[in-house]
Amino acid sequence: MSWSRKLAFILFGAALLLVTAFTVRSIVRHGEVLPGVSVGGVDVDRLGRADLTEAILAIEDGLLAAPVSVVIEGSSFPLDPTQVEFTLDRDALVAAALDAGRRSGFKQFADWITSRHYEVALTGSLSESAVAVLIDEWEAAGLTEPACNGAILYENGTVIADLPRAGRRVDRGTASALGLAALTDRTDRTAILDVVTATPDLTGGAVEEAR
Repeated sequence: MSWSRKLAFILFGAALLLVTAFTVRSIVRHGEVLPGVSVGGVDVDRLGRADLTEAILAIEDGLLAAPVSVVIEGSSFPLDPTQVEFTLDRDALVAAALDAGRRSGFKQFADWITSRHYEVALTGSLSESAVAVLIDEWEAAGLTEPACNGAILYENGTVIADLPRAGRRVDRGTASALGLAALTDRTDRTAILDVVTATPDLTGGAVEEAR
């Protein structure tokens, strides 16, 4: 037998062993997280669904125990995650971790050969209404020139019109996303909120008329 034919048999045998090992690995790991998978920086490879769920709950407990610092124009305010009803997307994270690396065909085989690592980013949710209430409090304490839509006040037996005025306010459109990003980050627990110039919706005449 020529050397070229021997080499071909050796290469074919090696390839067959790799394919067999890959197939056995796929069967054995069915229902388990594949090697090289982490969730939020926590190694979860080879865990079954129940243990994976417990691992994600432990991550959530750690996040709930760590307050976030919310910064508005240099003023910092502590945010307890429970104040905004923060939770991780547990079911989605479990599904993503179990699915990580399970691509079909050659790509999955190549990932196995190269020992590719898969990182599942943390995702979660919070209460938008709870965030809005806190923003009102933070604006009053942290902004030197807050915008005002106007209000009718009752002081010392007298009705007073607090006239609308332009000023600064927290950008409601980005606040929740920035807060959620900090709540799901296990290392950088700071949310720097955007502040914009705002014009009141009401006119001074409307407030005077309401008074």
